[in-house]
Amino acid sequence: MKAMVVRLAVAVSAAMVCAAAAPAPVWTLARSPHFEVYSQAGREAAQSTLMHFEELRAFLAAQIGVGIEGQTPVRVVEFASEMEYDPYRLTPASDAFCTSIDNQHYIVMMHDAGVAAHEYAHAVLHSKHVELPEWLAEGLSELLVTAHVGERGSSVGGDLPNRTQNLKRRNWLPVGRVMAMTKPPEDRDEAGMYYAESWALTSMLALSPKYVSHFPQLLSDLPGLPAQALERDLRDWVSRPKVAVPLPGVRSPGIAPQFEDVSPFEARVLLAEVLMVSGKLGLAEQRYRELIGERPDSADLHAALGTIALQKGDRDGAREEWKRAIDLGVTDAALCFRYTALASVAGAPAEDIRPALERAIALRPDFDDARYDLALIEKNAGHDAIAVEHLGKMKTIAPGREYYYWSALADALLQLDRREGALAAARKAQAAAADAEQRAHALQLAYMAQTDLVVQLTKDATGRATMTTARAPHGTTDWNPFIEPTDVIRRQAGTLRSVECGGVTRLTVDTASGRLALAIPDLTRLAVRNGSAELTCGPQQGSRVTVVYAEGGTGVQGVLRGIEFQ
Repeated sequence: MKAMVVRLAVAVSAAMVCAAAAPAPVWTLARSPHFEVYSQAGREAAQSTLMHFEELRAFLAAQIGVGIEGQTPVRVVEFASEMEYDPYRLTPASDAFCTSIDNQHYIVMMHDAGVAAHEYAHAVLHSKHVELPEWLAEGLSELLVTAHVGERGSSVGGDLPNRTQNLKRRNWLPVGRVMAMTKPPEDRDEAGMYYAESWALTSMLALSPKYVSHFPQLLSDLPGLPAQALERDLRDWVSRPKVAVPLPGVRSPGIAPQFEDVSPFEARVLLAEVLMVSGKLGLAEQRYRELIGERPDSADLHAALGTIALQKGDRDGAREEWKRAIDLGVTDAALCFRYTALASVAGAPAEDIRPALERAIALRPDFDDARYDLALIEKNAGHDAIAVEHLGKMKTIAPGREYYYWSALADALLQLDRREGALAAARKAQAAAADAEQRAHALQLAYMAQTDLVVQLTKDATGRATMTTARAPHGTTDWNPFIEPTDVIRRQAGTLRSVECGGVTRLTVDTASGRLALAIPDLTRLAVRNGSAELTCGPQQGSRVTVVYAEGGTGVQGVLRGIEFQ
C-alpha cells in the first residue's frame, strides 16, 4: 500500500513537472492584403480562416458593394480553445468579439467559420459607421453566417439549426424587449435566445414575401412596427422550412497567403494588445511594462502604453509615451498625428509639434490632415514657400475646410508676391465662405492681390496733414500720394493759362468744358510729372496739361493734387 502511494506521488509529481515544462502555445501569422490572422490553432487553421474572411469580403463586395477598403488589414486573433480564449472574453456570453481602435479593426475568436462571418459583418458595419439597433446589427451578422460563396453561384438565408432548435424548444424573450435592448444580455441562456430571435426577425424582414419588398422602408420606422404582430409573424416564419436565396457567383479572391512564425516575445505582445482592445487596461498595462523591461527602446510598446493612458483619461501620460515612441521611430502615422492633437491642446510650441507632423507625412505622403496642419505651422512661422508646397501636395480638401484652405493659400501666395495664384485662391475662398465675415476676409485677400501698398497724405483729427499707408492698383505708375481718402477726384486735360501767386496759389486752365480755377494750398504737396516742380507766376505760354483735382474749395472749383505736362 505504501509503495503504491509512493508510486502515485511520483507519477503526480512527474505530471506536474511535465505540465510546468510544457511549451507555450505556438502562434502562426497568415497575411493577405486585407487580413492578418494570428492563429493559435496551427498553420492549416490560420490559412482556412484567412481564406474564409477573403471569401466573405469578396461576397459582400460583389453582392452589395461594401467592404473595409483603404484601411489597415483587419487583425484577427484566433485562439485554439475556449480555455485559451477565456482570459480575454468580454462577457460570460461573448464567444468572440469585434472592436476597433482608430482605424485598426480587431476580431478576437476561436477557430469557427460561423463566428468569423458574424464578427466580420460587425467589422464592416463599424468601418462604415452604420448606426443600427443592436438586434438588427446582430441579426444581419447572423444572416451573413448563412452565406454560401461559390464561383458558379452563391446564396444567403438558409437555416442555422442551432438557432432554430433554440427557438422551437425554449421560451422566447418578448420581441419588444429584444428590439429595445442596447446590448446583448450577459447571461449565456438569455444571450442564446437574443441572438436566435435577432437572426430570425432580421431574416423574416429581409427575406419573407410579406416584408422583403419594403424592408428598406421598414428600417427607418422599426419602432413603429407592432411587436405583437411581429412576434406572431415571426413564430410562423420560424416554423417553416428555411430556403436560401440564390445569388450570382463570386469569383475566388485568388490570394496566396503569406505565413510567418510568431516568436514567443511577439506572441506576448499580441496577447497584451488583445487585453488592451478588450478593455482590460490594468492588466494590459502590466503586461506592456513587463515587455518594455525587456526591450526599453521599442517604439511600438511605448505607443501602446500611450494608448492605454489615453483610454484611462491620462492625456499627459499618453502624450509622454507617444512622444517617446515618435523619438524611437514609431511607424504609425496616425499615432504621430494623434500626438500632435494632444500636444496642441496642451499648448506645446510649434517646435515640438512640427517633427511629429513631418514624421506622419514621411510615413504617409498622402496624409492630408497632417500635411494641412504642418502647412499652417509653417505659414505662421513665416515659411510661406514651404506652406504653399504642403498645401499644393494635398490630394483632397476635407468638407468644411475649403474656406480655411483657400484663404491660407491665398495669404501665403501674397507673401511670396505670386499675385495671380493668390487672386485665384482668394476667389475660391470667397465661394466657400460660410458667413459674411468669411466673405469679407476673402474679398480683402482678393483686393490685396490686385493692389500694392503705397503712402498717402491724410489729415488727422486736428486737421494736420500726415502720411499713412494705402493701396493702389497693382502695377500703377501714376500713384499720387497727395490724394486724400475723402477726395472726390476729377481729371481734365486743357491749356495752362495763368498762375497767380499769393497766400494761396491759384491756377487757371482752359478745358473743353470751360475755364477751371484751382487752388494749390501747399506747393510741396503737389505731384508734378514731365515738368518742373516750380511754377512761374503770371500768364503762361499755353502748355498742354492734364490736371488732377479734388472738387470743392473757397472761390475755386477744386484743389489741385497733381499736374502732368504733355
